[in-house]
Parts: sequence; structure tokens; C-alpha cells
Amino acid sequence: MFMTRSRMLWQIIAVAILMLAACYKPDPVNLKVHDTPPEWVEVLGDWEWSDTMVTVGGNGGTVQQSVLKNGKMWDDSHWSEISVDFKIAGEVRYTAAGLALNIQDSSDFGIFRIGRMSLEVGLWKYDHYRPWMHVPFTTVLRDRWYNLSIRKYIKENDWRPWTLTLTDLENGKVLLRQGIDNTFPLFGQGAAGLYAVEKKENETDRNVIFRRFQVVLDDRSERKRLLKVPSVFSDGMILQRGVPVPVWGLAQPGVEVKVAWEGCYYGTTADDSGRWRVVLPAGPASVSLQMSITSPTDTILIRDIDVGEVWLASGQSNMGMMVWQTDMKGIAEQQLSDDHLRMFRQPQWPSAEPVFDGGGHWEKAEPEMTREWSALAYSFALQLREKLGVPVGILGSYWGGTSAESWLPREVLGSDPATRSILEDYNKALAALKEGRSIPSGIHPFNIPDQSHAPGYLYNGMIYPLIPYAMQGVIWYQGESNTLRAKQYETLFPMLIRSWREAWEDPEMNFFYVQLAAYDGKLSGNDVVNAWPHIREVQRLTLYKLDHTGMAVAIDLGDHTNIHPYRKNELGKRLARLAFYDVYGYNDIVRCGPLYRSVRFMKGSAFIDFSETAAGLEVRNNAALKGFVIAGADQRFVPASAEILSDGNSVRVWAYGLDDPVAVRYAWENDPAEANLINSAGLPASPFRTDEWPLY
Repeated sequence: MFMTRSRMLWQIIAVAILMLAACYKPDPVNLKVHDTPPEWVEVLGDWEWSDTMVTVGGNGGTVQQSVLKNGKMWDDSHWSEISVDFKIAGEVRYTAAGLALNIQDSSDFGIFRIGRMSLEVGLWKYDHYRPWMHVPFTTVLRDRWYNLSIRKYIKENDWRPWTLTLTDLENGKVLLRQGIDNTFPLFGQGAAGLYAVEKKENETDRNVIFRRFQVVLDDRSERKRLLKVPSVFSDGMILQRGVPVPVWGLAQPGVEVKVAWEGCYYGTTADDSGRWRVVLPAGPASVSLQMSITSPTDTILIRDIDVGEVWLASGQSNMGMMVWQTDMKGIAEQQLSDDHLRMFRQPQWPSAEPVFDGGGHWEKAEPEMTREWSALAYSFALQLREKLGVPVGILGSYWGGTSAESWLPREVLGSDPATRSILEDYNKALAALKEGRSIPSGIHPFNIPDQSHAPGYLYNGMIYPLIPYAMQGVIWYQGESNTLRAKQYETLFPMLIRSWREAWEDPEMNFFYVQLAAYDGKLSGNDVVNAWPHIREVQRLTLYKLDHTGMAVAIDLGDHTNIHPYRKNELGKRLARLAFYDVYGYNDIVRCGPLYRSVRFMKGSAFIDFSETAAGLEVRNNAALKGFVIAGADQRFVPASAEILSDGNSVRVWAYGLDDPVAVRYAWENDPAEANLINSAGLPASPFRTDEWPLY
């Protein structure tokens, strides 16, 4: 608590400040169109503008690209839509019009441009252009007005978070609508403006004409503040109960910052870099609170705050899969709105360096909102909300198709020989890009800078801005993008968990994850026999490498032909079981399915002991026990017979004709459809192997 010599004096001041805070009217929470004329700043080329039109000047005879920046946007601006009307005059061959995005300087900006017959999105960096999307279309653009827009929008037949649209303004016809991921760091943040590339015949040519540049900014981007907090500290947030709560941000170096919370003031001084941090005391669950943060220049008022349970949900597409895409859709439609179940939606934002604020906002559990939430996270949150009876908040930070190395600090990859090659490849690719050379052969595409898979990029842009937000733990679903490098994942996955715990300064942070579901990987080109079983084995063994971890087995919830299993409700319940038992002390709950513990070989049979058997092992649907294979010293596995022994905790496995077995495997396939060992709670046993033989 912030203390002074005169308690009475500060009590009077505190009352006065609270009265002022009550009268303070911050900018509205809703997004709004920035209608005031931009304060244009030339970045590249020679531009001319008036109150209504913008054109490109410059010399004739050469092809040049030009960039004009909106001076009312800056690096930490957050936006949800940008649009501009444009006209391409004449029949000039080398002409394109569009938008410049995330403008850093004249050598680093994104490009969203359209020419006569195609739309392109790419990045200008290291003195060359790197396109990642090219969309041809049959309509020839003529000398008339069109509108080009980028909008944050998700529709049911395309779950990518951004939509690019081209509209003919003379007849209102939509010529192109295309969903897109933020593969390069372009959409939603940073300064933006106009882009043109053209070849002029003379100085008087005006081949590209713009008008009505508009951007929809969030309230924090409407004006430049000297006092800042990350977007996770915003209206509707949920704080973790029962633990000290850090609050942090930026201010002018050396100024005093005060946080008013629950009738008390907590103060600190911004350091030489402008960073500040206070820690609020642990408190009980509560609702409808507010917090004010003040400095000599600014006041930030955060309203409608709850205190309860907070979890971070992260991973790739099976974590990001939305409610409307799964069995959670019907459940969500039957749920009443719940003001005290909320999700912080972290935008996709890959970044080469850690960012202070990655954007995002809190949403309450209302039908129009939850349909786009992570289905798995929503199922998990519903279980907690129902059983604990306190507010529940989920920090949702996930991205489909991403690899584990993009989710951890890049520098830690150099700490282990198993992962050092990832960092070395990244550095080689970065050097080649900076020097204008081709990327050296043999470098994995995931290790090339400036895209969502690049090592450390999602940690920097989507995890770092949340650190050290107080929370109970992490739920994680990822691994599909690492299946062809399962051996490396043995190091990579525990490294990720340790790095997050170190970043949060919480060595006992709960980390619960999903073991990969059944899937015939050959249908997606992943035809390495042991790839998916190996990843599952890595996930199982991580339980024994790190404490305070838990694994939800999903082997029975997969889809033979779809890498994205539909049944997320049951999986959310399985993750919640781990939380109820390990975190919240519900000892009457069965936490997970059976886990392999040990094996003994006697008289031609293998005797396998299991933990997590609940009231005993069982066979699903009372069928014959299947899914086991057994091998002798020749390492040739054959189908095996199996039976549950009378103790209820072990299984005997054997194969006729094999007198001296030395190894057993269970559910060791991409899609082990026959595996049917469960415990009395109906939870499936994890795949496993008893051997350590090389897999490749």
C-alpha cells in the first residue's frame, strides 16, 4: 500500500481522487470511425493531397512505389477496419493502388494492393517484396471508382479472422471477397496509409487517385496517451482471485503512477525506460468493481471488473476451432447469457520482437459472442463456472497451423542441442534476407522470419503482452504441426512449458494439455508411420518430466478423415477434470484415464500395471480388449491378446507363438480405432510403449 507521513491528509486526497474518477468520462469502449482528415506524412515518393483527393506526383519514365502514412496513427494503434476509394486512370501497364500497413519506415511496410487483374498482399522489407497471397480475378478494372477494404470479420464458411473486399462503387457489386490470416504482421495494429506503384509518362500524370481513407480505431488509439496499459487491462476484465495481482504499463520515465483498487492506493515510479508495475494484494471472488490508474498526465478508468478464476487457452487450430464449428454450437445456443463468464480475445499478431500491447478485448458470454470463441476453452470454462460458482475468465491466444517453436522465446532454442538448429536456421535465413540473397537450401519454411511459424514470433506478439497477468494456469492443444519432428518435440514441448513458467515467475504454474486425437495422418500427406504415436508418447512422458502438468487423452474423440475433431465438449470436460482434482481439491473426481506405469515379463506374457484406474480398468462396451501389439527381441510387433486382471489395475498381454516377449505397445497407430481400454469413469487409456527402440 502507498504510505505517507500524514494518513489523514492522504485519506482526504483519496476521497477527492475517487470523486474525480467517478466524474471522469473516458472514450467509449466501442470501436469508432476515425472521420477527421488524416495528417499525411510522406514515407516514399512525392504525394499531393487536398481535403478530398490524394494523388501521386513525381518524375515520369520510371516505375516507382509510393507510401503515404496517416500521421494520426502510430505503432501501437489498434484498428478493426481500413478502407479507401480509388481510381486507376487510363491503361497504364505498371499501375496498382492500395493500402500500406504496419508502416515502420521507408524500408519496412506491408502492402495490400490491386492492379488491373489481381489482388496481392505482401511485405516490403530488406529492400525487396515478399508476397504471400495473390488472387486473380476476371473483372478488368476501368477508369471508375472502387472501394478496397480490410475488415475484421469471421463468417461460417471461412473462419479466417480478416476479410479483404473489393467493391465497384458505381453499381455496388462486390467483385472480390477473400478471407485471410494475418500471416505477416500487418492487420489490426500499427500505422497505415496509402500505397501506389506506377510508371508515369510525365510529371502531370495522375494515374492513381484516392479519396475517403477511413480507419476504425479502438478507443485507446483515438489519442496518444503517455500513460498506457496492455489491452488485457480493459473494461470487463477478470482478475485472478486468491493471489497477488500484478498491474503494469508504460509512462514517462520517472513519473509517479498510482493504482486505485478497492478503496486503497498503490503507487510506484516509472523506471528509466518508462516501465512501471504495482502488485495488488490477493482478494476473494467478487463482481462489478472498477480500477483507476493515474499519472500526472493521464487517467485510465477500467470498469466492470470481476475477480474469479483466470486460465490461458493456447495452441493451434484444435484450440482455435470455434464454437459454431463443433458440438459446442448447440450447447452455446441453449446457454443463457452470463455476464461473469468472459474471454479476452487476443488478436493474431506475429512479431520479431516482444511487443508491449498485442491488442484484444474482453467479451462476455453472450450467444453472438461465444459462437466465435474457442469451443474447447468455452467448454472448459462452462465446467468451472458451474462447479466453482465464481467468475471465470479465459485469455484466448491461439493460431491454427502453428508450431511449438513459434510459441516460446526464440533465444531459449539455443540452450539445447536438440533445438539449436531451429535458431541457427532462423539466423541464416534472416542474414540472407537482409543481404538480398536467396534463403539457403535445407532451411525449414517454419524457420524463415516474418511469418506466423517463425521461431518466437507468436510468443512475442501473443503471449508476451499477457505476461505476468495473474492466472491459475494454462490449457494447451498443439502438436499437429510438429508431428514430423516428434523427436525434437521431446525437448521442445517441455522447453515451452518451462519458458512460460519462468516468464510468469511461477515454477508451479498449472499446465494441462490435450494429447493428439486419433487421425489417419496419411490423408494429409503425413504418412510417417510413427509420427502421431510418437508425438502422443512425448506428450505422455512430459507428465513425468514436469510437475503440475496434466494430460487429457483424446484418442477416442478423433476423426479418421478430419484433423479437426468435432467433439470438443467432452474434451473440455476432461481438461476440467484435471483442474478440479489438481487445483481445486475435488478428490472425488477421477482426473484422467489410465496411464502406463510399469511392465513385467513372465512366462511368455507381459503384465502391465496402470495408474489412474479409478475403481478399476474396464473395456469400452464390454467388448474384447484390443489395441495391443507385442514383440520379441527381433523388434517385430504382432497383434496381441489381452485381458484385465482381477486386481483391476493391470493387464496381461500375450501372443500365441511368441514365447519370450520383450516389448508391448498400445494404440500405437495414427488412428487406433480398436483401442478400447478405459477406467471405471469411462476415460480412455493413453497410448504408450514399453520399449525405447528407435522409431525412424
